[in-house]
Amino acid sequence: ASLIWGAVTYVDERQGAFRQAEENVALVRQYAERVVQTQTIMHDAALAHVRAQAGSNYLREEGFHRFLVEIERRQLLSQGIVVMGTDGRVAASSRSFPVDVTFGQRDYIDAVAGGAALFLDRLVVQPGGEDALVVAQPFAHDGFQGVIASAIAIEAMRGFLHGVAAQEQES
Repeated sequence: ASLIWGAVTYVDERQGAFRQAEENVALVRQYAERVVQTQTIMHDAALAHVRAQAGSNYLREEGFHRFLVEIERRQLLSQGIVVMGTDGRVAASSRSFPVDVTFGQRDYIDAVAGGAALFLDRLVVQPGGEDALVVAQPFAHDGFQGVIASAIAIEAMRGFLHGVAAQEQES
């Protein structure tokens, strides 16, 4: 009787653990989708804002910078938004104005320049050194062909994952 009871209990516990794991995976998937969707919505808003203005020079104007600052300010643990050419030359940034920076080789720039509609990357954002998830998409307006990229702190995601994780170091 003890062997049968032990086997039944083991099977029940194992099935419960599998169900919990499946539920956690679904929750993490939904969370990750929402994080990326939030970034792409910001990208779409920036593109719509630029398209409502006259000419491609608006990308380098203070009005566009202020718009980027405002949409970034509303995001928890955002690491910035940047619009750049496929050569890495930054046209606009939510972090500084005026901006005269050219990024070196970046996988997300290469991917978007190569035709990717969306690219996710993980890197250390400078100058602060924060670990970040970068979401990049094409950004085309009035002859400008480039990339819009935004970053969110990995620490923001880790906090959520920590709440879902069964053990301390799983996040």
